[in-house]
Formats: sequence, structure tokens, C-alpha cells
Amino acid sequence: MTILQMSLSASILIMVVIVIRALALHKLPKKTFLALWGIVLCRLLIPFSIQSQFSIYTLVEKIGSGIMEQNGTTTPNTRMFPTFIDNAGITQNTGATLQTTSPAVNLSQIMLIWIVGCIACALFFIVTHLHCRREYKTALPIQNSFVNKWKQEHSIKRTVQIRQSDKIAAPLTYGIWKPIVLLPKTTDYTDERRLQYILAHEYAHIKRFDTLLKWVLAAVLCIHWFNPLVWVMYILSNRDIELSCDETVVRIFGETIKSAYALALIGLEEKKSRFNPLCNNFSKNSIEERIKAIMKIKKTSLVGIILALLLVVGTSTAFATSAQTTAPQTAEPESLAGQEIADIFADFGLTYDNTSDSLFFDAKPVREIWDATTRTLYALSMGADFPDNAIYLITIYENDTLVGLAEVSGEEFKRTLATLPETSGEESEVKIEECKEAVAEEDGTSGKKSDMKIEERKEAAAEEDEEIYSLGTGMSGFLSNDGNGTTTYDSTKGITESELALMVEYEKFGLTVIGDAYGTEYFYKGDLVCFFIDNHSGDDANFSGIVYDTENNGGSYYLMAKRDENNKLIAIEEINAQYADEISSWR
Repeated sequence: MTILQMSLSASILIMVVIVIRALALHKLPKKTFLALWGIVLCRLLIPFSIQSQFSIYTLVEKIGSGIMEQNGTTTPNTRMFPTFIDNAGITQNTGATLQTTSPAVNLSQIMLIWIVGCIACALFFIVTHLHCRREYKTALPIQNSFVNKWKQEHSIKRTVQIRQSDKIAAPLTYGIWKPIVLLPKTTDYTDERRLQYILAHEYAHIKRFDTLLKWVLAAVLCIHWFNPLVWVMYILSNRDIELSCDETVVRIFGETIKSAYALALIGLEEKKSRFNPLCNNFSKNSIEERIKAIMKIKKTSLVGIILALLLVVGTSTAFATSAQTTAPQTAEPESLAGQEIADIFADFGLTYDNTSDSLFFDAKPVREIWDATTRTLYALSMGADFPDNAIYLITIYENDTLVGLAEVSGEEFKRTLATLPETSGEESEVKIEECKEAVAEEDGTSGKKSDMKIEERKEAAAEEDEEIYSLGTGMSGFLSNDGNGTTTYDSTKGITESELALMVEYEKFGLTVIGDAYGTEYFYKGDLVCFFIDNHSGDDANFSGIVYDTENNGGSYYLMAKRDENNKLIAIEEINAQYADEISSWR
């Protein structure tokens, strides 16, 4: 994810937290809002997102897709709500030179503006803090019996110093590992009750590492300075830090001190010191909000705690995650040797090295090639360990003509694999959904192909002028058997002799592959197959062949092709579901 994508994703979460804060500020424990701001910080700093089916973006995408389908305007390659994937760096290598479209704004100029903004914000925070730190160094240790006794009774692992300075007018705390509490020189040390409130408040900051949290908030603001909602987050989160410490003080001394503590805040506000963004000040501009929050503090109930936990978990799950991508349709690897694949794409820079049995593109080893137009997946040695620089490729078409290959990231490759290409050429006048309805009327299956036998499938499709093909969705042709063991096909449909030979081999052992405009299914002895694997390489760790692995299609057969040492198919064996899962894991 880019900085902009991270910022946009977090903006929605920030708005949600702002709404929750406005509605429940005086109803939930103040730590709830610090937890919510922590989730926002993670979204702004972590450059990747976790996909979730419970994400609000998944719901939005499903609703949008449903509306588009009802209107008949669904475009297969368009997502209703993006999962943020960085597609930068896609390279193309074609026989003819392809022109890449330049963005309207020079990215280097945008990057320069962003860097300047980051530096300016960072300088503001650092210079301001260093200037204040220089003044704070003049502070002197406090020689007071009450203060010394307080330190002894409230000792922590870190060394805490309590000093006084004539440069400040209100208490503050600075430092992370060796924190220092600064009190104004004009502090009335005879008012021990008020002094207790001040020290308890500052110690709450120290125990929670609030100074470190403020540094993180400042760093996030420097990175996302261009986003106004991040500025709002910075202001409100700093307020909530103070509100949480106020709540802690009231919990320590009891609700009876709320009025006295509020009066102490008012007295200190009148003496407020200058702004220092990286210190924990006792007083803030939001004094009115703090006083209202103090007066409305109530004992936290178990129900309130549970609601707060549910709110934090629900908000993070719904708004901090991204839309779940649709699982890609099963794409059967094309059963071709490496040199044959290289020959197909030779004009576009693909080569084959016989020694390593690897495909190369721009001197980089190739994992897989996906042709979305023919819906064919080309792969060699699927089970092998590829080097770190191994790449994924997709085909590029212009006017239904293959013009090149493009390198994409693994995540983009999966997303491309999940899309369905638009149909081209002579199409049936009956749409896919109408075909399903027609088939349902024929056999009462409510449109479920899984309940149809092979011959019923062919007949229903033929009546609807639907194209039938075999051996995977990337191949086309009509396969028929005259009952005497002779298999014929329509060569004009584009099926190759090698593909036909493989189909004939399968049919000798009772396996038939049937495909139509909306899917491919394998049948064994007339019933559906839910898993089939045919490894042509003979080496489990160096898989190259066909895998058909689907769920919930009503199939009852798990099958594996068995080949001899000469790679000749000698049997198709039934295996159990557990072994099929094991095969899926190691391949």
C-alpha cells in the first residue's frame, strides 16, 4: 500500500472514531478511545491490510456488485471497493514497442512536495521540543518532605525526578526512559491535597508511556501531514490522553474529589504555559471538555467494560481491514513442456532453459503465466522452490490480438486470476443466466449443474445453442462419443490434437471433462468429481500437470491419475478426501 492509500483507508476509520467519541465520550471508559486511536495509528503506519469477510468494505462490494448485476452492468474486471494493491513497477516486453500512459502529474514532483511537508512538520516538532528542553535544564530539584515521601510511596522501575522551574506556569512531564516531572516555582507546597492530584496525574502519564505515544502521534502527523483528518486525530487523541489520566486520578481518590479536582484544573488553566507538543501538560485548551468529563465520571460496570471491548473489536474488524477478495476460479495449468510454452511467447521475450527446466523473462525466472483471454494458466515445476526474483506474467491483448507480456506482483497476479474475461466472437443469443434457467426447467435442479449427468448436460446445452468444450475453460470444442469407443471433435473450435489425445486417455478410464460458458466439471462413471490430479512429471516435488480441486459442487469422487515410468497413463485411482488434502498441501 502507498502512503496515500494508507491515509485514505485510515480516514474512514478516523471519521468512525470521531462519531463514536461524540456519542459515547461520557458513557465509556476513557481508555476505550485510546484503544481506538491506537487502531488508527496502526492503519496509518502499517503498509499492508488484512482481508476480512466481516470488513465493511466487503459488504459494500457485495451490495454494489448485486446492484450492478441487477442492472446488467457488471464488469468482470472491476472491483466495487478496492483492495489496496500497489501495481507500480509493471514492465512490458512486446514484439512491437508499447507506449505507457504517463500520469497527468509528475510523480517525482508529488514526492518532492510530500517530503518537504514531512521535513517541515518534523522540524516544527523537534525545534519546539529542543527549545523547551533547553529551558527545562535550568530546573532545580525540589527539597520538600511531602514530595519526597510521595516518590517513595509511588516508586516505579524507571527513575523519576521531580523538579521545579521558573520557566513554566503549569505542571508537565517530559522524557521517556528517565522521566522528569516539572512543577512551577510558584507551586503551593502547603496545599498537599492539590499537590497529590497533580503528582497522581503526572505519574499516570509516566506509567502509560504517554510521552512515547505523543512522539508516535507526531511522527504519524509528519508522514500524513496532507490529510486534515489526521490533524483532527492528533488533537483529539491528545485530549483523550489527558481525559484518561483525569479518570485515573478520580478512580484513585474516589468520586467525592471530582469537584475539588475540577477546581484545581481551572486554577492551573489560568496559569497555562506555552505550547509544547511533545510533553504531557497538566492543563490543555480543552479545559471545558475535561471538567465536564470529570463531573460525569461514574463507576465502570461490567456491562460497560464488555461494551467497550466489543466496540473496539468490532470497529477494528469492520473498518481497519480491507475487502476480502473473491477466491479465484480453478485454472488448470496447461500441460505443455517448457519449450512449447516458450515457443508460444517467443516473440515477446520468453525463453526456456533446458538445463534448469525454467522459463525466463527479462533474465528473471518465471513462476506462472496467466492468459485471461483464453483463461489458460501456463506453469512449470509448480512444487519447486523458486528464487526470490521469480516473477509472475500476464498476457496483453489489443483488439483480440496477443501483443506482449507484463510482469506483475504475486498479489496482482492472484487478483487477475480471479477475474473473468469478457466473451468475444460468436456468442449465444441466450445469456448465461437464461441458460441456467433453461437447464433448471429441463431437470428441476434450480440451476445447479452438480445434479446433472453428462448426457443431460450436453443435451441441455445443445438445446440452448451453448458451446461445449473439454479439458479446462481455456480450450474449446465439442467432444462426443459414438458409443463404439470413437471420440470425435470439431477442429474448427480450436482444440489441439494433444488435448484430444489427453481427453481420449482419460475417457478410456471412465473420466470425462465437460465445460460450458460458466464452468468446467469432471465426471467419473457418470457422477461428479470434486478432486482430480494428474502429475505428468512423475516427481511430487516438481509438479507439472493438471489439478482440478473444487468444493461444494456435490461431487463424490477424489481421483488421481497413475502413470508408469514412461509417463503413460495406466490407471485413474480413487483416493480418500484426507489424502487429497495432503496432495493439495504439498503440491
